[in-house]
Amino acid sequence: MKHVKENYPDFFVLGAAKCGTTSLHTWLDRHPDILMSDPKEPFFFEAEYEMGREYYWETYFQHWQGQPLTGDARHRNLYFPYIPERIKEFNPSARFILLLREPVARAHSHWWHWHRRGMDSLDFRAAVEADLKRIESGIGVRTTEEIAEYTRKLDAAGMGPYRTYMDSGYYAEQIERYLAIFPKECFKIVFFENLIRNPKLHVEDILRFLGADPGPAEHMDYRPENINKGISWRSARPLFLRQLGHAFLTAPLQTLTPSGFRSAVARPPIDQDTRQWLARHFQPHNARLAQLLAEKFDLRPPWI
Repeated sequence: MKHVKENYPDFFVLGAAKCGTTSLHTWLDRHPDILMSDPKEPFFFEAEYEMGREYYWETYFQHWQGQPLTGDARHRNLYFPYIPERIKEFNPSARFILLLREPVARAHSHWWHWHRRGMDSLDFRAAVEADLKRIESGIGVRTTEEIAEYTRKLDAAGMGPYRTYMDSGYYAEQIERYLAIFPKECFKIVFFENLIRNPKLHVEDILRFLGADPGPAEHMDYRPENINKGISWRSARPLFLRQLGHAFLTAPLQTLTPSGFRSAVARPPIDQDTRQWLARHFQPHNARLAQLLAEKFDLRPPWI
C-alpha cells in the first residue's frame, strides 16, 4: 500500500444534507495539521466499501503530505444504518463531529438543492408528502439487497434512488446507532444555527476536541460554503425555463427584467400550513433527540 498513515481517517464530520458539513470541511481543511478528503463527499462507506482500504486512500487522500489528522465529511454517513459498523471495523478509534439543524428548515433546503437543479420536479409540499409515503411503505437501505440496489442507482451528483428529505431529520435514531458502538467521548455535537452565528468560536472548540492547535482558527476565512452558490446552466436550465415560462404567462411585462428572471429561481418560502404540518410531524423526533442529548451530552437543541 502506498500510504503511510495507519488509522484513517481520524475523524468524520457527520450531518444531514444542508447542515453545514461543506463549510466545516472547508474551514478544517485550512488548518495546517488537517487534511480533509478530496472530493469532499467520499462515497466509500456507503457504496464503495468492498473496494478496500487502498482504494479509499488513493481516491480521497492521495494529496496527503504528512498531516497528522485526516477527516471525511460525507453527510450520508450519518443517515445509513449500516455505516457505523463499517467505520468501527475501519477505524475503531475514530472521532465524530455531528452537525444538526432544525429539521423543517433543513428539509426545505435539502429539497431546494435538488429542485433548483431540475432533479426533483415536485414542489416542496408534494415532495415531502411523497417522501413520507416512501418511509411509511418501508422502503429504505438496510438489507444487503437494498444496499446493492442503492449502490447501483447512486449517481455522480450523490442523489440516490429516492428522496430522503424527511427521515434525514430523524436525528435521534441515527445518533443512537453510533452511540451503540462508540463511546460518547468520541462525539462532538454542533448545532448549525450556532455554527453560522459564531463560526470561529465553534471551530476553535472543534479543533481542541480533535487535539489540534486552535490558534489558526483566529485568522480563517469564515465565509459560508455551499450557500446559494451559482449552479451550471445545464443543471439550472429545466427549472429556469419552467419558471421563466410561468413568468411570461403571469407577470406584468415590466417585471420581466434581469432581476426578475433571477428571482424566478429564488428559493420559495414554506407556506404556513406546510410549516405547521412538518413541525407536528417532527415533534416526537425532536423530543427524542432532546432527551438523548440531555442524557448523553448535557445539551439541548436551540430550536426546542
